[in-house]
Amino acid sequence: MSFELLEELEGKIQSAVENIELLRMEIDELKEQNSQLSDENSRLHQEQDAWQERLKSLLGRMSNVNAES
Repeated sequence: MSFELLEELEGKIQSAVENIELLRMEIDELKEQNSQLSDENSRLHQEQDAWQERLKSLLGRMSNVNAES
């Protein structure tokens, strides 16, 4: 009976180890995905800042034209 319990425990431990390995792989994939999304987010923020500066410049020009009229 104790040998059967030992085999059952060994099977559960092996299953747990395999699950841990799969979860670690998933964590690595998610970290990579998070890094890529973070890079994209930074790029989009820079692009948004550039557009905001262009809009401010255009609005400033329009204000100058209106003030001169």
